[in-house]
Amino acid sequence: MNITEHYLNCFYDFAVSPAYHDFITFLQNAELHRIRHGFDKLRIVFVPGPKQGYRNDTLRTTQSNLLMTRNVLLPACHLLKSCTSIIWLDQREPAQGLLANPKAVFPRDYTLDNPTSDYLEPAIQCAFLRDEVVSYFTAPEDKQQLARAFIASVCGDKKPLTVTMREASHDISDRRSINVPEWQAFFDRIDLNVYQPIIIRDTACAFDTNTVFPGFPQAPMASLDVLFRVALYENSYVNFFTNNGPYVFSLYSKYNSIVFKYASEDVYATTEKFLKNSVGLTWGDQRPITEKRTIIAWEDDDADVIEQYFYYLVDQIESGANLSQQHNVSSGEQVFNTINVALNYVFLKFKRSVNEEDLRVLYRIQQMNDILKEEPAWVCDLKALILSKEGKQIPAGTMERIKKVESIVQLGLNL
Repeated sequence: MNITEHYLNCFYDFAVSPAYHDFITFLQNAELHRIRHGFDKLRIVFVPGPKQGYRNDTLRTTQSNLLMTRNVLLPACHLLKSCTSIIWLDQREPAQGLLANPKAVFPRDYTLDNPTSDYLEPAIQCAFLRDEVVSYFTAPEDKQQLARAFIASVCGDKKPLTVTMREASHDISDRRSINVPEWQAFFDRIDLNVYQPIIIRDTACAFDTNTVFPGFPQAPMASLDVLFRVALYENSYVNFFTNNGPYVFSLYSKYNSIVFKYASEDVYATTEKFLKNSVGLTWGDQRPITEKRTIIAWEDDDADVIEQYFYYLVDQIESGANLSQQHNVSSGEQVFNTINVALNYVFLKFKRSVNEEDLRVLYRIQQMNDILKEEPAWVCDLKALILSKEGKQIPAGTMERIKKVESIVQLGLNL
């Protein structure tokens, strides 16, 4: 498909999708789909849900949903240059006019009556298996200028180091927050004539007068303005996180970052089970498709650990290492986990349709099986697996539909 100056209509439907940082993954998934299918631009369409415009759950209040929407979701659209149109609907029905061409709709097979979501990580694992390349988020130039001016005002000639805090009242957890005494100990060890820590408070604490780290500047504008936040990260030397919402920008941006406490049993989205089944990661793995400037530190943020990872990244930066290279899978187990995540996503899509992009994932899995023959425990028998799922996880007759699409696209898939 080669569509000139044509929009891909991307529906973020609050009936099935949350008002949270997951939207950033949705944007990346939409962008990958845009490139894969030859569209020139993204049009983001926000469709209201049943509970005061949002999803019918009890995870967050309407007020917190509105705050996230206005402060993160809507402005974040400007992080992708291909996103040139944003539509906010206060009723569902007007969206119907943008659904006339199903091929120009994302998520795939989306309808108003039977909406689908696509804001989670498995689509990224499929993109990795198809050898696709993510598009990197970057803040607009006006925000870049503001960030550089702020850095100059608080850092002078020092190298800025940002530390992003997590203090949200609805998600209080030592595992997602930073260990303040350990970070203070780390600051005491580094040369403050060379480095300048900058503290980014949680949005709810942007103007809190109780300074967590006395003597170090805070960036309240970064707590309130997501475009300024990303610009600040882009113009800083190293950015530190724990595994929480704002960290997601690091996955698809070109700035140096280290995330600590990556796995936590306190919150479902950071449990070891979730990371294995939805991201394909176990302890010690790095994320495929992300750049080597983006480092996962699975350990806690103890001062010794922070220092170790910090100086490792500093050595990489100062030596001129190519940090734009992407991480890859590092073991047979990680390959197996990545394949499982991708297959579950493809099987989910099979419930409504079978497309060429699905077959490209299956084809790559067959190729990887050839590599894994020396580690038979990780080999996936695709044909047997698909047939065993028919009539259960996927519709009966899916294998025949796969073969029909394969006869058209002729990838060399052998089932």
